[in-house]
Amino acid sequence: MLAASGTCSRANTLSPSFSSAVSIDRPRTGAKKEAAIRAALARGDKGKHKIAAELGVGSGTVARIRAEMAGAA
Repeated sequence: MLAASGTCSRANTLSPSFSSAVSIDRPRTGAKKEAAIRAALARGDKGKHKIAAELGVGSGTVARIRAEMAGAA
């Protein structure tokens, strides 16, 4: 509905978007599973895709942990 000024009269009454408390990300991988990924990467006998398939995570998760390990070294 247009107000006399030609703007929407409800524009100032709408609530702002979701607050920053609303998370839209996926939950992180558990600590035990991350430890298993780190151990498999440390062994060095398998690639990222093989580790991901065996542990039931995505290859991106394995890549992220590999990058974290490389950054910490």
